[in-house]
Formats: sequence, structure tokens, C-alpha cells
Amino acid sequence: MGSEHFPPFQPLTLNISQTQYSIISSVGQELGWRLSQSCKEDWDVCWLDSGMTPERLIRLRPYQRINHYPGMHSLSQKNHLAVNLKDMQEALPQEYDFFPQTWLLPKSYGELKRDVEEGKKKTYIVKPEAESQGRGIFLTNSLDKVPTGNRCVVQRYIEHPFLLDGLKFDLRLYVLVTGSDPIHIYIHEEGLARFATMPYKRPKEGNLSATWMHLTNYAINKTNPEFVFNTEAEKDDVGHKRSLESVFSRLSSLGHNSTELWTSITHLITKTMLSAYPLLTHIYHSCQPHVPSLCFELLGFDILFDHHLKPWLLEVNHSPSFNTDSPLDESVKRRVIRDVFGVLGVTQEERRRYYEGLRERSVQTLVLDRTPSLKLLSPLNGRNTQARPRQPTLGGFQLLYPTVSPNYLPCLEAASRIYQSRLPKSQPTRDLSALSLTPLRRMPATRANSGQEEPRRLSFSNKRPVKGPSASLVGLDAAFLRPIVLRRLPKGAYLRPKYLKFSSIDPEDRKSNTHIKHILRIKHVAKT
Repeated sequence: MGSEHFPPFQPLTLNISQTQYSIISSVGQELGWRLSQSCKEDWDVCWLDSGMTPERLIRLRPYQRINHYPGMHSLSQKNHLAVNLKDMQEALPQEYDFFPQTWLLPKSYGELKRDVEEGKKKTYIVKPEAESQGRGIFLTNSLDKVPTGNRCVVQRYIEHPFLLDGLKFDLRLYVLVTGSDPIHIYIHEEGLARFATMPYKRPKEGNLSATWMHLTNYAINKTNPEFVFNTEAEKDDVGHKRSLESVFSRLSSLGHNSTELWTSITHLITKTMLSAYPLLTHIYHSCQPHVPSLCFELLGFDILFDHHLKPWLLEVNHSPSFNTDSPLDESVKRRVIRDVFGVLGVTQEERRRYYEGLRERSVQTLVLDRTPSLKLLSPLNGRNTQARPRQPTLGGFQLLYPTVSPNYLPCLEAASRIYQSRLPKSQPTRDLSALSLTPLRRMPATRANSGQEEPRRLSFSNKRPVKGPSASLVGLDAAFLRPIVLRRLPKGAYLRPKYLKFSSIDPEDRKSNTHIKHILRIKHVAKT
């Protein structure tokens, strides 16, 4: 085997080809990591500004880490977050009372109309489903200005927010999610407080359009000529963007119990994350049933206090901004990102073990003339390539879940029941954390337990013979994200998977193993 097939020893590599934030690469350089601008190069950690797809997760190697989970849109998109938390409110009303009353339009227009017509006049805030940074948000107290044909989220406006210096503000908190089953949830002690730039007054007909008064989004308020930028990281208690620590110190000086406030916030965050737990673990284990820690995600939770200092969840950002417009931004965000990499605990040992496994497979197939087993062939199985897990370096992060106290089991059980109720009746619910790769019959290959639709077949042809002994192949049913395993391709057969979208053999692995390269020639055929 030539040395070109196995990468030489190299420092930990951070792929920054798909992020716009320079602070990510700056932190990587501080840690002594190699930076990569190419998607084709081997890497250990990849930072994306966009979302993550199941297809990409399937292709990850056991030593790689990427900063998004497939399915996180269930929290980061306003409409999905509203659906999740409304269902949880119905199941556990006392536990999930931190989300404002919400209507999804146009579906819930009738319910919103009844609420408008009942009782005294109320104020609502209208948000587009998929916009960010405050774009398209406005306040109204009637249905005349609510777009009936557009998809949007309407919420009861919190008219009595807690004020500091006469200004409305919200908190941007950084929450890290790692692992798959169980998911680990952390919150960082650093954060930001974003202030409105006009003194707050209760909403009325004359000031509903005053966005600098009612909205706390930094992207909106920095356009106000009155916006005061932070000029020194040490002076974090002045201006219209301040540190989380300075706000809690101010609240303590006013006689409020900052410890209780922090505890209530951590409960809110944990319960929100658990509402999406079943979906996240289902998708993850369907793509990577044996490697539990390839994904991580740094979320931005936006929290607002009302005049009783009760925290309310405004939204969850799956790609919070890491622009550094001020020394305070630079200080807070640099520490958060550095601590994220510390929690991940990525080492060169994991990559070394992976490539040693490839060499062992090459010896078995080329020197000893053995047929590689399914366990060795499949990159879905990381038991032989992942190093022993190490205790993470938390830095400024605090572990919220899993914990012994408080008991979040009722929240998790309710989320599981809700998720199962949303599944199609023809699709059986399964415990994917205990999923084993069980071989199906070679001809025909059917979707397990479907029972109602036409079986999905994999056709064979002898037009292009394949050299070498029989082998195993792991694929994925793209429609239901279920592993399908085919064993023992007959010698001389050519596999034409009409519905099998992904090969289990990574293209890079094929180059490094001539046995696999010759026996697996996959041709994708369009669905007929």
C-alpha cells in the first residue's frame, strides 16, 4: 500500500470553508490547529454557517465533528418552535408556561380572530416564519394589518417588560448541544444583553411602528444614531449592548435574587431542548447508529424578562451571529468559541486509530486474502475507530442535562408521546438508540414493516461483471432514513440501486482500499 493512500500525521484541522466569521479561524489558530479552506481536504472539525443535512451526516468519519444537527430546524424556525412548544404546553401546562400565546397563520387565523374580538384590546407581534435579525417584524392591535395569505407567526406581545434605565432589553445566551443519546446540554456563563435605543412606553396606536422602542434586535437598533457602542471590553455595563454578567450584577444591586433568575433560565432552556429530543435522536441514530458524538451545535437563545422578572423565550437561533463589532463582542464570543472546542475534546488519537483500522483492513483483504466483514467495511460502525471518551473541559460552560436533579423525565416522556403521535400510522415507532444493522434478503429488498405499499426492489445485472469475492454493502432508505444492509453480493453481479441513495463506502476510503475500489461499482439509476 503506497503512502499516498493514508494521510501523514498532521495537526488537528479546522475546516472554515463555509463560514464567514473570522473569529472562528482566529480561535483555531490560537489552539494551534491547521486551517482548511477546501471541502476536499481531510479535517477534524468543520464549522458551517448553514444547516446540516442527513446526507452529510452519513458521510462523516468517526473522528470528525461538525457544528450542526439535522433536524434542529424544529427549534430554530419560528413556526416549528411554536408547534413544539404549543404541544408541550397542552401536555404539561405548568412546565411550559414560558412561551407567549402563539398562532400560526394562515392555519390558525380563526382562533386569532376570536382572541382579537374577545375582551379588551390587545397587542400582537407578527413575525415572518423564516426571517432573522428582526426583518419583517411589526406590532398591531387589529387584524387589518395581519397578512392572511402569508405564512407567519403571531404572538401576544409582552406589554410589561422589565426595564433597565427605562429601556427594554433581552438576553442572548449561548447553549451548546453535544452527543446523541443522551444529548448533553450546556449553557455558557458569558452572554450579551441587547437594549432598545428609545425609552419604553406601553404600545398604543401612535407608537406601534417605533421599532427602536419595541424591538431589541441589534441589527435594527444599531441603525439608530443614538446607539451607543461599547469601546472597552472592561466597561461592559454601558451602552446599548452589555455583558450578561453586568446585567445580573445590576439586578442583584436592585435587590433581586440573581441565583433564582439563572435557575429559572436554565430550566427554560432545558425544557425547550427536550421538546425536540426525540426528533434529533431519531434522525441522528438513523444516519449514525454506532458513533454517538459527530455533531455539536452552538445555539443562541433569546430571553426576555417581564416586569415580574419571569423569563420568556423569544426564539432560538441555530447560527447566532459571531460578528465582532465591538471589544465586548470580541471578548465574549472568543471565549465562548474557545470553550466549545474544549468541550469537544477532539484529539489526533481518534484520526490515528481510524487510519490504523484502514491499514488493518488492507492487510486482511490484500495480504491474507480475506473478505472484510460488515463490521470492518461499514463506516457507520465506529467502535474500532473512536478513542475512549474523555472528560470534557467545560471552561465557562455549565452542564444542564443530563442531571439527576431536577427530574426532566416527565418532559422527555411527553415529548416522546407527541413525536410518536406525529408519525404516519403505517410507520412503526422504534427505539433507534438500540438499532442493530440486521441484513435483509438480497432479492427482493423490501422496506421493513411497510405492509401497505409496493416493495422497493434492488435489481441486479451481469452486464458489467465485478472482480473479487463477495462483499457487504450498507445503504440508507432515503425516504424513511432506515439502515438497509445487503450481504454477499454474488461474484460477477453488478448492483443497480434504484432507491438506495448512498453507498456506505466513503469515496476517500475507496481510494485507500483497492479491494473495495474494485468490488463496489455503484451506479445510481433514476426512480422509474
